[in-house]
Order: sequence, then structure tokens, then C-alpha cells
Amino acid sequence: MTFRKNKIIFSIIRKEFLHIIHDPRSLMIIFLLPTLQLVMFGYALKMEIQEVKLGIIDYSRSTASREFIQYFSGSIFFKPFLFEGQLSQMDQLFKKRQAQAILIIAKDFLTIIGFATLQPRCR
Repeated sequence: MTFRKNKIIFSIIRKEFLHIIHDPRSLMIIFLLPTLQLVMFGYALKMEIQEVKLGIIDYSRSTASREFIQYFSGSIFFKPFLFEGQLSQMDQLFKKRQAQAILIIAKDFLTIIGFATLQPRCR
């Protein structure tokens, strides 16, 4: 039974192969379009994200939050800038295309990341 199914499948494959070889449009679709895509994706298009304009609102204003922001400053993927406005004004950044993403650092940033005990204390 499986031999008969395989024979039917191979006969269909042979028929389609012969059809493709004798039809110039099918040959073009099979060979030309993938080659064109290879050239486009290989040379013309970059799939990597670079220079994302990152607006940063720092409510914590601690040394840890400034160090956290520095990690973004050293990256080729982000162009961070501090935004001193209100949360309600963030929408305008997107509309004017001044920012593509927003990072909000909360007031309790140190407790959230677990470094609350590492803050220097004055005596």
C-alpha cells in the first residue's frame, strides 16, 4: 500500500517538474525571484535596528539610575536623551518624531532593582 502511494507521489512530482521546465514563467519564478530576494536582503536591507531615539524620564535621579542611563549612551543601538517634561507631553515626542521609545525610571528605582541597601549614608 505504501509503495503505491509513493509511486503516485513520485509521478505527481515528475509531472510538475516537467511542467516547470517547459514553462518559462515558472522557471523565472523559481530561479529569478529567490535570487533577487537574496540580493535585496543580503546587501540592500539591514535587518538590525540602529539609532533608536530613546527619551528618558528619570524620576529617581540617583547614581544607579544615571549609571543605568549610561549603558544606553554607550550603545550603537540607542540615542538616549533626557526628557524633562511631564508624562502627558510624551505623546508629543512621538508625534514630532523626536522619540521612538520612552524609558521611565521610577522614583523607587533602587528598591525595585534591589540596591536600596547599597546607598551611601551620611553620619
